[in-house]
Amino acid sequence: MPMLDEPYGACAGPMASSECIDAGAERAECIERDDAQGIPHSTCAVSCFVDADCPLVGGNIAPDCVGGDDAIPGRCLLECTLDINSCPDGTYCVDGDPPLCMWPAVNPGHPDAQSFCDTACGPCGSTLLLPWTGDCVAECLADLADCPEPELAEVFACTGGEACPVGGSVVATCLMPIACVMGSA
Repeated sequence: MPMLDEPYGACAGPMASSECIDAGAERAECIERDDAQGIPHSTCAVSCFVDADCPLVGGNIAPDCVGGDDAIPGRCLLECTLDINSCPDGTYCVDGDPPLCMWPAVNPGHPDAQSFCDTACGPCGSTLLLPWTGDCVAECLADLADCPEPELAEVFACTGGEACPVGGSVVATCLMPIACVMGSA
């Protein structure tokens, strides 16, 4: 499955997409729900009147325009089936009316540099703008070796844990202000 990203990104937590917040309530709404284990999830839902108003996910998955009519806009939502892996990478089917593909609202981060570099340079890497152009993992680990603890926490948040980045985030955008990674420290 493709990534679920802008404009359907997370709208809560450390990896919240700016799309939902910046668009304003007339254009988008943050939908938040807790899953069965009480873990918070969120997704950005842009306004629509018909299904055709909803931007495609991954170029070919069409969300549904839910809850609207001719006078009142609905919201573009990616509905799913519980207990089946029917959601794009990094999202989960969270029960509700209807069940929706949603992002974890809490970013799990990474336990260590190896985990971050493996994720950033692995399956996610082909779609991201990374600062490492040669042996990605080796260059990533070398840069992170120079990062102090507060900056490492920022780095580890970039890919939102073991999954690919949430909320349409591009890893490079997250990494650019971090001096030890970009070679400016």
